[in-house]
Amino acid sequence: TNTPTFTLEDVCDLPNRLIRPNGKLSLAKINKSLSIEVFSQDRTILDIHAMDGSLISRMVDGSLISGVHEFALPIDLPSGLYVAILKSGHFTRTLPFGHVK
Repeated sequence: TNTPTFTLEDVCDLPNRLIRPNGKLSLAKINKSLSIEVFSQDRTILDIHAMDGSLISRMVDGSLISGVHEFALPIDLPSGLYVAILKSGHFTRTLPFGHVK
């Protein structure tokens, strides 16, 4: 049979969402910011939780363009240990981190 093949490269515009097939979901702390990389325009949520699980701050809730984004930690965030949780589409990343004010 003559079955066509194709390769998705760079940014692909699929119905109702834009994805970057070679992208990845990542989360890192850089100085006093959280850096994230998303690969689709799915709803993205970035939360900071205390070690007891209570929500401290919702930093992002919405659709982002695929790529790397950096968000400053809340200026009133006290020194302590926290967990950042990044959800985008069906994927989740967590990052425990310490913060010194």
